[in-house]
Amino acid sequence: MEFMPVRNLGTNPQDVWNAVKRDVEAVITNGRPGALMIDIFDGDVLKTLITPPPLCGGE
Repeated sequence: MEFMPVRNLGTNPQDVWNAVKRDVEAVITNGRPGALMIDIFDGDVLKTLITPPPLCGGE
């Protein structure tokens, strides 16, 4: 998970997309967490929403 300021969406959007692809999720902040961006696996929104996330540590 990576925390990124909301201004990065306008000034460095590629950095935000790369973080989402690399870390699976990015928390967008404006002084405090305000939004969560996640990668949609294989372009399937429903599958992404109903599939449990991987366990910490890859177990």
